[in-house]
Amino acid sequence: MKNTDAPVSANDRATSSLNEDEQQFIQQVSLLLAPRGLSPSTGRVYGYLLLRQGPVSVDQIAIDLELSRVGAWNAARNLEGGGHILRQAVPGTKRALYKASDNFGVPMLEMAAVLGQMGNLLAQGSRKIASGDEAVQLKDRADFYLAIQDVMKEMFVGNGRNVRVLLRKTSNVDAMQGLPVKIHYGDVLDPESLRVAMEGCSSVFYSVVDARFWLSDPGPLYRNNVDGLVNAMDAALACGIERFIFTSTMGTLGFNATGPVTEDIEFNWRDKASAYILARLQAEERFMDYCNNTGLPGIALCVANTYGPQDYQPTPHGGMLWQVGSGKVKRVLDTSAPMVDIRDVAEAAVSAEQNGRPGERYIIANEYISNRDFFGMATRWGGHKAPSIIPHRVAVAVASVAEVFIKLFGIKDSMLSKDAVFLSDAFKEMDNSKARRELNWNPRPVRETVTDALDWYAQHERDPKG
Repeated sequence: MKNTDAPVSANDRATSSLNEDEQQFIQQVSLLLAPRGLSPSTGRVYGYLLLRQGPVSVDQIAIDLELSRVGAWNAARNLEGGGHILRQAVPGTKRALYKASDNFGVPMLEMAAVLGQMGNLLAQGSRKIASGDEAVQLKDRADFYLAIQDVMKEMFVGNGRNVRVLLRKTSNVDAMQGLPVKIHYGDVLDPESLRVAMEGCSSVFYSVVDARFWLSDPGPLYRNNVDGLVNAMDAALACGIERFIFTSTMGTLGFNATGPVTEDIEFNWRDKASAYILARLQAEERFMDYCNNTGLPGIALCVANTYGPQDYQPTPHGGMLWQVGSGKVKRVLDTSAPMVDIRDVAEAAVSAEQNGRPGERYIIANEYISNRDFFGMATRWGGHKAPSIIPHRVAVAVASVAEVFIKLFGIKDSMLSKDAVFLSDAFKEMDNSKARRELNWNPRPVRETVTDALDWYAQHERDPKG
């Protein structure tokens, strides 16, 4: 079969061009995949796309494999859902082209995630439900599943794809130690460094954010969060990036007074939003504009407050978790917020690369939990008394008085403000069913996140400041 990078449409050929050897190869692939639950037509479509270097239309797939167009489309969608192939939109049309994914390790990583979840479930059962020989049996099986997961992750993260990481030269690289990645130094405000880093890549995971909500001058927030993103999107289009996964925020979602927040609720609280939120909102609006009008194959993840291990910086809220868990902070605000494990965010991003629909956004938030319950888990971990609760109205009053003195003495960049107190309790329950359904996303329990994060802080003898 002739390899080409140019898309092929039904107008290019009206009859199948497959020779006998190619047909036999495709049939053998289909037979090998049948025990994994793939239908014959789905297996044949995958075998066919393995022989093609460039993206192919559904019409041409149907012609070459002598399938109905509906049959070819259903097979392609099944393969896309499993992470085996990628769909590329054709700008200005409703057409889609398909190609075999270069990231062949992704389906295996999804299988590894399932093994890990089973291993954790069995380990939990061995501790809390079973006893005696039954507990030993569950523990042995848990160890086996978790060991297989580790082997698969090491194999496919290390060898399944080449990973580049863009960092500033001033960045902390502790989190990169021992990882099979290639570091490129640059800056999102340096377009040339972005193009150099992206050249030859198939996907971009964009997680750059300036989260300094306390800045009195909002200029850096707009430059880093908006201008930097625009530079990255321009570079992605120039380099032919096939997937652009944008880490956005739950702060771009609208409020819903009658129930959980969903992705289709438009932003509706501009009059209450701080400069930080407005910068993040503008960034997502530009992102969606690029997806709709330039053909950027982008997917946005609206992420809640993140917690978990390997918080090297740490984040302000991660630092507070450690301060409470270690007994250094004994009072917390009477607020509630959605949270999510940073590892679950990473899994959502990888799944979005394969299964997400371009131009869509997905809520990546786990439980909506009160500070009383959340930090109560932390004090129980540390063997301390539950934290005292500061009423929200008291925090508002303190912040109001503090702002007067801040202005009076010309203090800049204070984290104690009415905006900060407002945001601490602004976000309510989030509906993550779209991510669960389309990305096969299954976040871990909150207690596991809290325990793992605190174990990590303790193990690394960190004392992050909240």
